Amino acid sequence: PMYTPHPLYEGVPAETVIWRYINLQKFADLIRTCSLYFCRIDILRGQDRREGTLTAKEREFIEHKFFGNDLYNYLRRNGILNLGKVQVKGRSRFDVIKEMRVRANLTYRYYLTRTYVCCWHINSEENNLMWGTYLRGEPGVAVRTTVGNLIDALAESERKTYLLPIQYVNHHLNHHVNNQSNSNPPSMIFRGGLYA
Repeated sequence: PMYTPHPLYEGVPAETVIWRYINLQKFADLIRTCSLYFCRIDILRGQDRREGTLTAKEREFIEHKFFGNDLYNYLRRNGILNLGKVQVKGRSRFDVIKEMRVRANLTYRYYLTRTYVCCWHINSEENNLMWGTYLRGEPGVAVRTTVGNLIDALAESERKTYLLPIQYVNHHLNHHVNNQSNSNPPSMIFRGGLYA
């Protein structure tokens, strides 16, 4: 339980300057508790409906890779009776794929309720756009530190914590952010900035 380098992503250099823009109430809580607040991704979606979502290209990739004829034919050809909790034997392709989609959607929603983020902004200087984005006219504070200091602060964490750079994308474009196969929830793969 502590900060853990992510196996698929290179770390951000320790000397990288990062900022967190927070209102006075959150700053007072930070000082009082000496702890960082991590918000669940599904709660963030109340503020930004695209937070933790897949782009059209990513949905297309998943559809082809996991719900296309190739996977079903592979399962049948190799005599695989079950795929996880999905029974394959004796069922039509349509029924198997439909159940796999339902289970994939439930798993995705589950990850959204189990993934917590603490957003920091990578920039050598203070950023007026971030003041407006995070504070929306409220009085607040910009906390400036480095990635190395944040890693040190997370050393006492009770949970495994990754620091991942994020990429903001235009969801209207046919953009595929990450073609690596891994088991991390989509919210950790895409959306610079930095998620802790």
